[in-house]
Amino acid sequence: MYTPEPLSKPVSIAASQLAMQAAAGRLTLVIGAGVSLAEPTGAPTAADVARRAKARLMTTVIGGAIGDVPDGDLLELANVVEAQGVEAMALLRSTILDL
Repeated sequence: MYTPEPLSKPVSIAASQLAMQAAAGRLTLVIGAGVSLAEPTGAPTAADVARRAKARLMTTVIGGAIGDVPDGDLLELANVVEAQGVEAMALLRSTILDL
């Protein structure tokens, strides 16, 4: 059984850095191993997110840049989109959030 640490215990530097990134809107968690596949969430896998996001993005201005990204490869999709600039990354983020 999991027992959380008391709130009075100082947090690690890594936890503080993650919290700062989250507060700045610069943190996206992609958690694997099926953590959220089961009900009640029924969330998609990273590969499903990649396939669906790529399909939607193919009709946008960055569609030509992502055509060669292997289906289901979220990391490669993000890398290719990032190379297209800040606006392209914003488009990817909003597309994923809209799935």
